[in-house]
Amino acid sequence: MVCLALFQAWKARNLSTEFAESRHIANALSIALIVGLLAFPLHAVTQDNPNTDTFIDTIMVSVLSGNIFCFIFIPKIIFHTKLSKLPPTSRYSSISITSSNKSRLTEWGERIVTSKPQEQLANENKSLERELTLMRKRAERLNR
Repeated sequence: MVCLALFQAWKARNLSTEFAESRHIANALSIALIVGLLAFPLHAVTQDNPNTDTFIDTIMVSVLSGNIFCFIFIPKIIFHTKLSKLPPTSRYSSISITSSNKSRLTEWGERIVTSKPQEQLANENKSLERELTLMRKRAERLNR
């Protein structure tokens, strides 16, 4: 099950929106896999000694739960703390165009990946704005 989840996280690694957390989930699952690979054989070897067995179980549960907290929730807390420090008007206004035809917000937020060149996107945007203006004029005429 962990391997399937790791594979799905790997497939979703290029999705980069505010809520995409596949990288963090992959990190947490990787640590869980390593802990499982180390703890279960130790657990099998030490099952005759109750103190050692309890200690290994306690460490395993602590590492697994702390792992989820550190890799999934702390990045979200950091993101929302940074976002709340920005003024409301600039939270989503810093879009930059990179040379590889990708539009993204500079440090966080939504990243839009497209194969279209910037000029084509600008032309499509202008035509949609013209169409919207025509539709508003028609709506005004109908309302009169």
